[in-house]
Amino acid sequence: METEAAERAALIGDLSYRIELALGDDPAAPTFRSAARIGFSCRRAGAATFLNLTVGEPGRLREVLVDGRPSETAVEGYDGARIPLAGLPAGPVAVEETWDRLRSDSAFHAVLWISEWPRSQVYPGFLAPILLSSGVRRAFTLLCDPVRADVAARDIRRKKTGYLSDATQRARIGQIEDAEQTAEYRDVLQQEADLIAGHGVLRYVGLIAISAPGVAELDAAVAGIEQAAIQASCETRRLVGQQAQAFTAAALPLCRGL
Repeated sequence: METEAAERAALIGDLSYRIELALGDDPAAPTFRSAARIGFSCRRAGAATFLNLTVGEPGRLREVLVDGRPSETAVEGYDGARIPLAGLPAGPVAVEETWDRLRSDSAFHAVLWISEWPRSQVYPGFLAPILLSSGVRRAFTLLCDPVRADVAARDIRRKKTGYLSDATQRARIGQIEDAEQTAEYRDVLQQEADLIAGHGVLRYVGLIAISAPGVAELDAAVAGIEQAAIQASCETRRLVGQQAQAFTAAALPLCRGL
């Protein structure tokens, strides 16, 4: 019995009970109708357990609902003391989205978008501060979407035309061209050379999903990852108004596109 109780305690939790009694049917009757609502969470999908219930004769148990659906096997298997429950789903799984975070049944989550990548040459392990910092539960996702060659060529031509037009306008008014504009044009020319050489063009986005047991812990973890991103020569933004969609993409990429 102790082993059974220990296994059951490890399987279910968050117990709650609600009893409804129908005392107005016949006040003089020796029995009355009742409904018991028992809430609990299950830590393993497909598990089996039981509920303790004594109603006298087994035939007096009229109906058992599991997650709102009738269970004939639970009624038929009732022996007067235990209601068998099999094939339980894991959960409950509830999600609540607020402006800058997401709450599930087990934790609070926030998603950061990498808005700026390094603008200079970096080592292959430049993301180490983000990926290897201790004390933070995170999932890093890099979503890449290949761009068709004709679409990429049109985009490069558009960028070149825009740059040359801006350069002509700056020269006309005597404005000096800065290093950032020159570097951007060189990058466009490099993309064009790579495309002509047969290399593909990728659109990509980086997402960091951070999880913590509470709001204060979450905010501290987000601040830590933001500092780590600075060390990696990246800039991050905490997404607002779209945390649920971003968390799905970050935690469950599932080969989705951009």
